[in-house]
Amino acid sequence: MTNADLASQRLSATTSILACILLTLTFVGSFYVFRGGIPRQVPRDDPRVVRRRFMAAAGTCAVGFVSVGFVLSSVGIVPTGTEGLPVLLAHLGLKPKGFLLAAVLPLLLTMTLFLGPLAVDFIAESLPFQRKFSFQEHLFDKLNDILAWRNYIVGPLTEEFVFRACMVPLFQAAGFKTVTTVFMLPLCFGIAHIHHGYEVYNRLGRTNRALKQALLSGVFQFFYTTLFGWFSTFLFLRTGHVMNTRAIKPVGIR
Repeated sequence: MTNADLASQRLSATTSILACILLTLTFVGSFYVFRGGIPRQVPRDDPRVVRRRFMAAAGTCAVGFVSVGFVLSSVGIVPTGTEGLPVLLAHLGLKPKGFLLAAVLPLLLTMTLFLGPLAVDFIAESLPFQRKFSFQEHLFDKLNDILAWRNYIVGPLTEEFVFRACMVPLFQAAGFKTVTTVFMLPLCFGIAHIHHGYEVYNRLGRTNRALKQALLSGVFQFFYTTLFGWFSTFLFLRTGHVMNTRAIKPVGIR
């Protein structure tokens, strides 16, 4: 998955960028378009909203998969027909070779960024297999918690598939340099989180104070998620696997 591999077939930079923007708009817009009659005032943590967003995000993943396959095949990077499926999956970072190392090593690297909180938890004896940690409370009980599924499973899976697995190959196909891909592409990821500010605005009553809180929330979400996107995109490019980004996401959420 290097630029050299794609040197003979190039997608235009404009097409690549527009495709990523459209995927971003589709990902966010689907949350609001396909609400199934749920009132706008209902908060995002309501189980009805969460279930709807699960379906919307899954739909965007399907759209992304088909769209990227079509675009890459149109410029000859991915063969047409069934023989092109393994090639497409490899470009999307879905391949068995190197899977284990791609999942474990980035996770260990990410844990070094959280040595402070981990040390605090260790001293408090609240890490796994320590006295105050309960697998029942901290793991098994969450299997019935739809918010835990959103935060630790569905959210990371769908976001990383759309914003890394689908978008990075488009930038590579356009011949963007690695540094450009790492620092420019995650802007889409950051922009996709600004809408949380709109939700804050609605939740707090659409007042002037609510507007200030919404702006602060939106700006913070943009910068934090863009920063995470730099790291995640770098790992995707280095390993060629989307699993590494899936593995580090729950650590970041924590």
